[in-house]
Amino acid sequence: YPGEATRVQTIISWETDEQAICQLFYHQGIGKGAELESLPAEPFPTTRHVQVVTAFAPATVYMFWIECLDRAENKSKSEDFA
Repeated sequence: YPGEATRVQTIISWETDEQAICQLFYHQGIGKGAELESLPAEPFPTTRHVQVVTAFAPATVYMFWIECLDRAENKSKSEDFA
């Protein structure tokens, strides 16, 4: 709409082989030392995960990754994505 701020919506989905609670972490740019931000951790363990990010600025590169914790408290981290 004219006069409205430009918004970016990014939908990120993934699956885990066990039920887990996951959290998405991200920072602006691809270099080290940028301010780390995150979405809230999921409320319930599941194997199918979806996060919707509305905080990304247009025409900007972000680095993001997922960290998950299963019921046995095994923690894993995905590779980094840009």
